[in-house]
Amino acid sequence: MTTDVSAWLRGLGLEQYEAAFRDNDVDAAILFSLTAEDLKEIGIASVGHRRRILEGIMELRLAAEQEAESASQALPAATVSPSPAPQEIDISASPAAERRRVTVLFCDLVNSTALSARLDPEDLREAMGAYHRTTSAVIEAHGGYVAQFLGDGVLAYFGWPKAQEDDVERAVRAGLAVVGAVATLEFPEADPPAARVGLATGEVVVGDMLGEAAARQCAVVGATPNLAARLQAVAAPGTVLACSATRGLTGALFAWEALAPLTLKGLGGDIVPFRVLGESGVESRFEALRRNNAAPLVGRDEELELLLRRWRRARAGVGQVVLLRGEAGIGKSRLAAALREALVASGEAHQELAFYCSPQHTDSALQPVVTRLERAAGLVPSDTPEARLAKLEALLLPLDPPPEDVALVAELLSVPTLGRWTSPNGLPQRRREKLLAALLRRLRGLASREPVLVLVEDAHWLDPTTCEFLNLLVAEVPATAMLVVITHRPDFDTEAWLGQSHVTPVQLNRLARAEHLMLLRRIAHGKALPAEVEAEILARTDGVPLFVEEVGRAVLEGGLLREEADRWVLEGPLPPFAVPSSLQASLIARLDRSPSVREVAQAGAVLGREFTHDLVAAVAALPAARLAEGLAQLEATGLLRRIGTPPEARYAFKHTLVQDAAYGILVRERRRDLHRRAAEVIEQLRPEVAERDPQMLAHHRAEAGEARAAIELYRRAGERSAARSSLHEARAHFMAALDLLTGLPQGEWRDRMELELQIPLASATTWVEGQAAPAAGQVYARARQLCHQLADVERLIPVLAGLAVHHTNRGEPETAYAAAEEMLRLAQAQGDAAAELSAQRLIGYASVKKGQPAAARQYLERVLDLFDPGQHRVLGSSFPMDTRIGALSWLANTLFILGFPEQALARSGEALTEARRLQHIQSHTTALVAGGCSLHCLMRDPATTRAHAEELEALSTKAPAFRDVARVYRSWALAVLSNTGPEDGIARMQEALAHYRARGAGTVVPQALGLLADMHRLAGRPERGLALLDEAFAFMERGGERICEAELHRTRGELLLALPGGDAEPCFLRAIELARLQEAKMWELRASKALAQLWRDRGRRREAYDLLAPVYRWFTEGFTLPDLVEARALLDELSTASETVRERSSRSSATGTASRRHTATVRRSAVSPRRPIA
Repeated sequence: MTTDVSAWLRGLGLEQYEAAFRDNDVDAAILFSLTAEDLKEIGIASVGHRRRILEGIMELRLAAEQEAESASQALPAATVSPSPAPQEIDISASPAAERRRVTVLFCDLVNSTALSARLDPEDLREAMGAYHRTTSAVIEAHGGYVAQFLGDGVLAYFGWPKAQEDDVERAVRAGLAVVGAVATLEFPEADPPAARVGLATGEVVVGDMLGEAAARQCAVVGATPNLAARLQAVAAPGTVLACSATRGLTGALFAWEALAPLTLKGLGGDIVPFRVLGESGVESRFEALRRNNAAPLVGRDEELELLLRRWRRARAGVGQVVLLRGEAGIGKSRLAAALREALVASGEAHQELAFYCSPQHTDSALQPVVTRLERAAGLVPSDTPEARLAKLEALLLPLDPPPEDVALVAELLSVPTLGRWTSPNGLPQRRREKLLAALLRRLRGLASREPVLVLVEDAHWLDPTTCEFLNLLVAEVPATAMLVVITHRPDFDTEAWLGQSHVTPVQLNRLARAEHLMLLRRIAHGKALPAEVEAEILARTDGVPLFVEEVGRAVLEGGLLREEADRWVLEGPLPPFAVPSSLQASLIARLDRSPSVREVAQAGAVLGREFTHDLVAAVAALPAARLAEGLAQLEATGLLRRIGTPPEARYAFKHTLVQDAAYGILVRERRRDLHRRAAEVIEQLRPEVAERDPQMLAHHRAEAGEARAAIELYRRAGERSAARSSLHEARAHFMAALDLLTGLPQGEWRDRMELELQIPLASATTWVEGQAAPAAGQVYARARQLCHQLADVERLIPVLAGLAVHHTNRGEPETAYAAAEEMLRLAQAQGDAAAELSAQRLIGYASVKKGQPAAARQYLERVLDLFDPGQHRVLGSSFPMDTRIGALSWLANTLFILGFPEQALARSGEALTEARRLQHIQSHTTALVAGGCSLHCLMRDPATTRAHAEELEALSTKAPAFRDVARVYRSWALAVLSNTGPEDGIARMQEALAHYRARGAGTVVPQALGLLADMHRLAGRPERGLALLDEAFAFMERGGERICEAELHRTRGELLLALPGGDAEPCFLRAIELARLQEAKMWELRASKALAQLWRDRGRRREAYDLLAPVYRWFTEGFTLPDLVEARALLDELSTASETVRERSSRSSATGTASRRHTATVRRSAVSPRRPIA
C-alpha cells in the first residue's frame, strides 16, 4: 500500500499543513511513526487538528492490515496467532543503524484463536481494531513506539526512535496499563478479554540494516525482542513479566515477584523472570550519569566564602591549595567558576590558569600543560614555524626565563627553535626534570608579578607526569602568591597532600530541599513552575545540582509548558514527561533532535573531548551548511562550547558524558569508518600532532581495526615515554599494543613483535609496580619463553638480567644467581662487555643475599675495576641502571658485613654522590636502598637511615614501588629515635612491611622481621618477637635469602634471654658458626659480644674474654662504630685489675696467634661444609 501524503492531507481537509510535512521530510515511509509531540514540533498547534491527523494515521494502519490479510488469502484464524513465536520484525524506514539501549514490550491477546472461531469475521475485525487502538493509545501515551502488529500481538519499543530518560520505567507502567485497559474492552459473544505482556531491556542495533533496495526487516537486531516475546509467551493472563535487566533498572519503583528460572532455547542459560505486582509507592532514586554545566550556583555560599578567604591569603603571599572533592555532577566545576566570576567582579588584578584533564589523555604526559601553553601562546595549525616560535617567545620572554627553559618548552610543544635556542644536553630523565623545573619557574614568575589562580579540573584523569608536576607545585605554593584549586572525584588519592597546613580539603554535598527548589526556579528563568511539575522533578533528582538542571531543561524544552510573563503553565494533564532516570538517556534524547546534530556530535566524539573546526569538518564529511547547522544546534543546547570563530574555532563537549553518549550509539562499522577518517585527517592536517602524540593516532588506528599500524604506533609512544622516564605512560602504551597483538594470527612476525614489546614492558612494570611484583615476573618469563622459541640470544641477555633482579628482590637469590650466571655465559659468548659487567654485578648482588659476602666482593670489585663510563654506562631499557652505581651500592653492604665499615661508608658515599649527579631515577633509588637505608640500618645508625629513607620516599612519586621499603626503614629509625618507646614504630613498620610484601617483595623481609622482633623485645613481648623470627627463618628456607641469617640467630638468643629459663647460648653459638662460615666478621663480632656477655654473667669471664678479644683485634677500622665501641668496653670490663702487664701481653700474644689461626681456619671453612662448633 502506498500513500501520497499531500493527497491524504487534502482528504482530511488539512491541506494547509502540506508545507510543514514537506519541510520536515515527512513522507509515507515514516507517517505511521508520527506522535502528537512530533506534530507539535512541526508547527501543528491545534489540538483538534493533531487529533484528526492521528486518527487518520490509525485508519491508514488498519487499511494496510486489511490489505495484507486479503493478499495473503489466509483464514482469519491463521492471521490471529494465539501466542506468536519470535519472528522477524518489519517497521518503517529509520535512520542509519545505531546502537541503542531499548526496552521492548511484546503484548499478546489471550485465547485469540478461540475468539476467531466464535466471531463473525466483521465482528472479529472490529474487536481486533479496538484491541489495536487501545494498546496503541496506551503505549503511545507512555512514550512508546508501536513498531508492528503481528496478528493479535503488538510489538513496541521504548528508547527508539526517540530516547527518553526514563524509558524502562515507562515501559513497565505501559505494560501494567495495557493489561488493565484490555480487560475493560467488551467483545460480542465472548468472555472479557485478557492480555499478557513481556518486557526485556538490552543493547540492540536499530535502524536501516539492509539498505534502500532490500525489504526493511530486522530493523531491531539483538536478543532483546526475542526475549520479550518469549517472556510474554509464558506470562499468565493479565500479568506482565520482565527480564532481570528491566527489573534492575527500575530500582524500588515497583513491587516484583521473582519466578522460577526458565530455560529458553536459543537464549543461553537460565532466565529468571520477574512478575510486576504494581507500583511500590517508594519515591524514585536515580544514579544518573552527570556532566558539568553553567547552572546557577545555589547552596554553596559557605564553600565560596572559604575559597575567597584562601584567595585573600594567597594575595598576601601565603599560597594556598584547595581540594574540591565530590561525585560527578555535584557542582565542583560550577563552584570553581563562581570563584573565577567573583575575582573578575572584584576588579582585583590577577591571572587565571586553567588545566583541564581528560580521560582520553591519562597516558599522555603533560597534556593539560601542553594544551594550556598552546592556547596561551595562540598557536594555530596554520602558523608557519617562524610564527609559532615568535608566538611562543612572546609568551615566555616577558618573564626573562633562562634560555634553556625556552628550548625545553618549545620542544614540549613541538615548536622548532630555528637555531635561536639550544636545548640542554643530558639524559632523558634529567631533561624531564629540567622541563618540570622550567614550568614551575614560569608559574613562580607569573605569581611574582600578580596573584595567580590555578584551576586543575578533573584531577582524577591526570596523567602521571602532570600529577608529578602538580606534586611539585603543591609543595612550592606556600612561598608564592598563588591559589591552586583542584577538583576531583572521591576515588582520586590526595593523601600525599592532606595534612599540610596550606592544603584545605572541601567536600561538596547534595543540596537541601529549599536549595533544590531555588536552583529549579533559576533554571526556569525565575518564573514559577506548576506545583506538580516541581514535585515530580524534586522526586527524581535527589539533590544533585546537575540532575536538577538536566531535568528542568528537559521539561522546559519538551513542549509540555507554555511560558507566560511570570510563570510557566502546564498545557493539559501532566504526562510521563522526559525526566532522567539516567543522564545518558537525557543526552541521547537531546542528540535525537536532528540528524545533523547527531552526525556532528558523533564525529566530534570520535576526535575527543576537544576538537577543532577543520578536523570535525573533515571527519564528519558533511556539506558546509549541514555542518554549521549541527554545530550551531549543539552549541545552542549547551552540549558544546565554542572558542573562537570558524574556521579557526575550537569546540569542547561541555562534559565527557556528552561525548560518551554520542560515541556510544555508533555501530561498529560507522565507528571504524570515523576513526579511520580521523587518523587520516590528523596525519594530513596535523602532522606535528601525529609526531608528538603517537598514542592518539594509535587509538584511532586501533578503533579503525588497523591493528598492525596501531601496534607500531603504540610501541613508538611507549618508547617515547620511556625515554622521558614517563614509565606509567610507557607501560600503558606497551600493554595496549600487546592487547591488539593477541587478535592477530599466530606466526613469526607476531612472536617477534611480542618480544619487542615484552622486554620494555617488563622494565616499565618493574619500576611502576616494583622489582619483585608478580606482574613483572610474568612478563619476564614470557619474554624468556619467546627468546628461546625464536633462538634470540641477543634479547635473552636483558631478559635474564631482569629475571635476576626480579628474583633477588623477591628474596629468591638462588634463582636469581642461576639467571645471572646464564646471562654471564651468553654475554661472554656474544662478546658483550656491558652485559658481562651487568651480569657480574647481578651475581655479586645475589651472592651477598645468599650469604656469600666474600664471593660477592670479588664480583663487585671486578666490575668496578673493569668499568669504563664511556663504554659501560648503560641506562636504556635493557639494563635500566648505572652499572657502577649498582656495584658500589651493594659492595658497601658487603664490605660492612665482611668487617670493613669505613670502606663501606666510602663506597656508599661514592654511589650516592654519583646517583644524585646523574639524576637517573633507577640508579638513584638503588643507591638509596642499598648504599643508604640498608647499610646504615645494619650499622645501627637510625638518624642517617631516616634521612636516606625520607629522600627515597620523596623519589617514590616517580618510582612508587620504593615507597613501602622507604617506610619500612623510616619507621624503624623513628622507633629507635623515639623517646616514648617503640610502640608507634612497631605499628608503622608492620603496616609498611605488609604493603611491601603485598607487592611480592621479599629481599628486606628477613632483616625487617629481625628488627621488628628486637623492637618487641624492647617493648616487653619476647614471645611475639620469637614468632616473627620463626616467620623469618621459614622465609629464608623457601628462597635462600641468608644475608642476615647469623644476625637472626643472635636476635633469637637475645629474645630468649628475656624469657625465664630461656637458653640463649646455642643461638649465639650458631650465629658465630654461621658468621665464620660466611666470613661475616661484623656478624661474628656481634654474636661473640652477645655470648661473651652471657658468659660474663655466668662467671665465665676468662672464656668470654678469650672469645671476644681475637674477633675485636681482627678489625683494622671502624673503631668509633657502636659495635666496636661496645666490644672494647666489654673487653675492658672483662680484664681484671690484678693482671700484670706481662700476663696481658702474654694473653695478647696468644690471642693474636689464635686470631691468625682463626683467620686461616675461616678461609678454609668458607669452602667447607657446615660443622658444629667443638
